[in-house]
Amino acid sequence: MHSTLKAHRFELFGGTVVVTVPPDPSHIKTVYQLRRVLERQAPTELAVLTEGWGVCLDENTLFIPDLLVTRQSVLVDSWIKPKDALLAVEVVAKTHPSNDFLLKRHIYAEIGIPEYWIVDAHGPGLTVLRPTDDSKGYQEVAFVRPGDRWADETPFRLDLDPAEIF
Repeated sequence: MHSTLKAHRFELFGGTVVVTVPPDPSHIKTVYQLRRVLERQAPTELAVLTEGWGVCLDENTLFIPDLLVTRQSVLVDSWIKPKDALLAVEVVAKTHPSNDFLLKRHIYAEIGIPEYWIVDAHGPGLTVLRPTDDSKGYQEVAFVRPGDRWADETPFRLDLDPAEIF
């Protein structure tokens, strides 16, 4: 008999606890594949982090993106400050897609995360979001489908095709 114990994720948004079920295998595989792609291209002073690392604004706002890019120099404990997050990535969950498309999009913009990616296997595609000119939200700067290449300089020089992660 094979049994796997997976933990629920607990995050805190404005004092409200948000509990999500453990991700399914396809979600975990997508996060893993994207991390590999980013780590191959990231400069050595940057860290591409997954589960176990998060961003802490204050005692009322703590969140754990599926992937987080930051400078290695700020890795002193498992929580980093929003100003140190260069990129937050969420892979859309089947069980709670509104958390990634709405809740986290709003919170991440509000606390100043300079880039947010939404990876959606059901779309399928990668949506790249950056702050609006008035910094009151995010605007979509790219939507990249599998089979299309996307190159950019932010948060570091990268070139990817979402087909590499799905």
